[in-house]
Amino acid sequence: MPSALPAMTSGRVNYRVRDLVRRMELNDTTLADLDLSNADLELEDIAQLSAALATNTSVLQLDLWGNDMGDEGAVKLAEAIRANQYIKAINMGSNMIGKEGAEAIAEALRVNKSIVSLNMRSNDLGDEGASALAQALRENSTLKAINLRFSGIGSSGTRALAEALDVNTSIESAQYEDHIPLKRTIYR
Repeated sequence: MPSALPAMTSGRVNYRVRDLVRRMELNDTTLADLDLSNADLELEDIAQLSAALATNTSVLQLDLWGNDMGDEGAVKLAEAIRANQYIKAINMGSNMIGKEGAEAIAEALRVNKSIVSLNMRSNDLGDEGASALAQALRENSTLKAINLRFSGIGSSGTRALAEALDVNTSIESAQYEDHIPLKRTIYR
C-alpha cells in the first residue's frame, strides 16, 4: 500500500514533509511506494524531498502528480534522479513543468540507470522539452515506459521523439502527442 502524504502545513514549515524527509534519510522501507500526489507541496518541500531522495535506497516508486512544482521543482528533482540509482518509477504528471524542467530531467536520465518508468503527462514541455527528452532517450537504455501525452508537443518534438525511439530499443511503451494524428503510442 502506498505511503500517502495529505496536505498539512503549519506556517512555513510542513511538518509532514519534515517527518517524511527524516524517514527517507533513515531508508524507511515502508516508503517503497511513496504517493505524494496532489499534496500541495511547495518548492521548499520539493527541495527537501529531493535532497533526501538523492541518498535514499528504499523509495522505488514516487508519485508527485499535481503538485505544480514547475521548472524549479523539476530541476531540484533532477538532481536527485541523477544521484539515486534505486528508484524505478516517477510520476511527475500535471506539474506545470516546461522546457527548463524537461531539460534538467533529460540530463538526469542520461546518467540514471534505475528508472524504468517516467510519467510527465499533462505538462508544458513543448517541442524543446520533448527534443531534450528525445536526446536523453537516445542514450538511456534503462527506461522502458514514458508518457508525455497532453504536454504541448508539436510536430518537431514528435519527430525528435520518433527518431529517438528508432534508436532506443529498451522502450516498450511510449505515449506522446503527434501533430497528425493527435497521438502516437508504441508498444513493443
